[in-house]
Amino acid sequence: GKTTHIVQLAARIKQPLLCINFNGETRMSDLIGKMNVINGQTIWVDGILPIAMRRGYWLLLDEIDFADPAVLSLLHPVLEQNPQLTLKENGGEIIKPHPLFRVFATSNSIGAMSDRASAYGGTNTMNEAFLDRWHVIMVENLPAKEEIKVIRYEAPGLNATVAKKMINFANMARNNDFGDGGVMYSGDNFSTRKVIAWAKKAALHRDP
Repeated sequence: GKTTHIVQLAARIKQPLLCINFNGETRMSDLIGKMNVINGQTIWVDGILPIAMRRGYWLLLDEIDFADPAVLSLLHPVLEQNPQLTLKENGGEIIKPHPLFRVFATSNSIGAMSDRASAYGGTNTMNEAFLDRWHVIMVENLPAKEEIKVIRYEAPGLNATVAKKMINFANMARNNDFGDGGVMYSGDNFSTRKVIAWAKKAALHRDP
């Protein structure tokens, strides 16, 4: 999966990683921080973005297309060639990032593209000025042999022949390639997550 790629990369090179999962309830304060009363004193408490910038952590913005566009606008200056973050609420403090600081984001729809928006309800359109600041990498489905290994690892009781047939079916669904068999898959993508769920049920009930 997209998130797993980044988490594994960080883990294998022992790079600290912070992650925030975006949804309709994610606020600017979750990202940049806010004033808080602690022991009777009003002080500034960093959000996840300033923490990562100051300490040289990687920051993973998961499901970024679910974020409110106003929240994402905070990232524009951070994604510039000479990045910085201005904390207006903290007396206008300007943060220049640590050299090891990096930002990653995951998204299913790349800005709720019109041809895929119906498959990902709740996603928001991201404007071109924002998308231009990213290097976009499409994560394809695993090769069949690798995907068979994955689902058999996740569902140990699954027969190898059945696993192969399930992956063949998933790839037919992904390519909408059922020939004249009268079968049509209406989803956007038969994900590995979906195949794993199917495999676990098939192993449990001994019936794919």
